[in-house]
Amino acid sequence: MKRLLHQILQYLQLGSRPERPALTHDHPHDVGPADIPEILTPEQVGSALFSTFAKIEELDGARDELARSVDIDRNSFNWELWYLRAFAVECALQVFYGNEAVVSRVLTSFYSHYNKVFELYPAVKATHDARRQEYVHAWHTNHPATPLYAVGKVFARACGLDGCAVTAIEAVDLFTALLEGTKKGLSRIQLQE
Repeated sequence: MKRLLHQILQYLQLGSRPERPALTHDHPHDVGPADIPEILTPEQVGSALFSTFAKIEELDGARDELARSVDIDRNSFNWELWYLRAFAVECALQVFYGNEAVVSRVLTSFYSHYNKVFELYPAVKATHDARRQEYVHAWHTNHPATPLYAVGKVFARACGLDGCAVTAIEAVDLFTALLEGTKKGLSRIQLQE
């Protein structure tokens, strides 16, 4: 599981570009070009989010590790991760930007790319919509532990392990890594209105 979280954080590099060496200056407070944020419109942020979102599919080996603990086939498990990741993007945007108009513009762009997948796999669109509603409900419902654990429980149940605290906690770790990775990527972007 730790390997999965590490790999997720590596791939969640929004606005990433090749490392540029910092300029050497005599004054320690000077900033090098690597410290200058990328300037993007909300629509470009949505595209960058999807590009990063799609790239995470390279995590096959690490996903296998978590997939062994769930009670569904690998294909279904991959879709469940897909739904969880999309919800993590939504939550990260809300937490990071907070501004409904900006979040709406970014999500419109993100989902314009995301929904193209359903053109290829129309049968999973209904499942995505239902799962998203479950995650939204879990996130906004007062849960005895936290909304994170409630989201983890939805993921565990979707993976055929209803009531399995271990899988729910692993999902919480995964969801938290996705949130933090997305927020970290967003912090390197300067939003152009």
